[in-house]
Amino acid sequence: PGVAALPGWRNRGVFHASSAAWQRRILTPEVLLEAQRLLDEGQAKPAVAAQLGVPLDTLRRAVWDGCLTAPLHDTARVINPVWRELERQRATLESKLRHRRARIAAAGIGPPAAQDAHPPAQLQREAETKARHEARTQARREQQQAELLEETQSMEAELTQLKADKKHTPHPIQWADLPEPDRFEQPLLGRKRLKDAVGMIAYRAETALCGLLRTPLIDNAAARRLLQDLFLTDAGLRPDAPAGLLHIEVHRGSRPAVDRALESLCSQLNEMELVFPGTGVTATSQK
Repeated sequence: PGVAALPGWRNRGVFHASSAAWQRRILTPEVLLEAQRLLDEGQAKPAVAAQLGVPLDTLRRAVWDGCLTAPLHDTARVINPVWRELERQRATLESKLRHRRARIAAAGIGPPAAQDAHPPAQLQREAETKARHEARTQARREQQQAELLEETQSMEAELTQLKADKKHTPHPIQWADLPEPDRFEQPLLGRKRLKDAVGMIAYRAETALCGLLRTPLIDNAAARRLLQDLFLTDAGLRPDAPAGLLHIEVHRGSRPAVDRALESLCSQLNEMELVFPGTGVTATSQK
């Protein structure tokens, strides 16, 4: 009946019967009560699905939708809260270190300016006053740089110790080893769904931008790397309310080839005349 059924599927759609209606037909109230009783007894989801004659995916979807509550077993693996806290501290320290290292790199001191061998008396007095002022400024700058360097070295030592502690801390642990204050009954499904939805939207947007970047010399993987670097690059926002425009000025990259690829991307985005959400302003990008 496969070929004969094609016109019917074409008219009704392959997904004519919704998954929710299909789930309701299988998981009747009686089946849900029995499944919840078996889950409360500590039986695993595959065993419950086999005993009730229900597809395992349907049972998992019911737990995901909140129709059933599946308690975690003692052997279930969860994230260690101690490891999570160490990871949070590591990320915070590395962010602070990046800022301080950039300040140290930007605090370079140039060579002294060349002076005449026999300057006039007035110019010599002005030069001596300027030299004393520059010496005080230099001493203050060197003191600030020394304090910044000492703080950076202290944070680097702390980061090294944090990484060592994190390395010797078990990452996933069993539910039985989880401290009592950190235990939970059921994951917050709504929060996870929102996170997954945002992640999927971001992935689809990145995929669409990859299509604009692809050339005979730039494949899909290289386009994604360019976009990931672009998302981390500093940019300036310059609104122009009378003209209804929002100028997005992206800083130059490290290579001319990258700049040429991103200039082409900006040109294509400008041709689309994208409106910034919630403002009614057209976003224009330039590299």
